[in-house]
Amino acid sequence: MTKKRNRAGILGRLFLYLFTIFIVYLSCVGDYGLLRIHRLIDHQAELKANYRQVVAQAVDYSYRLRRIRSDRFYLEWLARTRYGYSQPDEAIFHITPPSH
Repeated sequence: MTKKRNRAGILGRLFLYLFTIFIVYLSCVGDYGLLRIHRLIDHQAELKANYRQVVAQAVDYSYRLRRIRSDRFYLEWLARTRYGYSQPDEAIFHITPPSH
């Protein structure tokens, strides 16, 4: 009878150890595990930073569009600086610095 109790105690402890290892494994590796949660938190921070950048670009584009629609001088400046347009009586000179 002592051997049966001893064997049952060993099997009980073995089951308890295996169950503990299984719970630790699930808490670290599963879908709700610590590693997955950590990766999701990092991904969330990246998405927030990207969102802030996109919102800033949208505000900038909205400001530029409003200015293009309402400010004739801005539109003229844009055409001259970006696209090289000129008035009919003007000449445009492109000067490149000498290379050393």
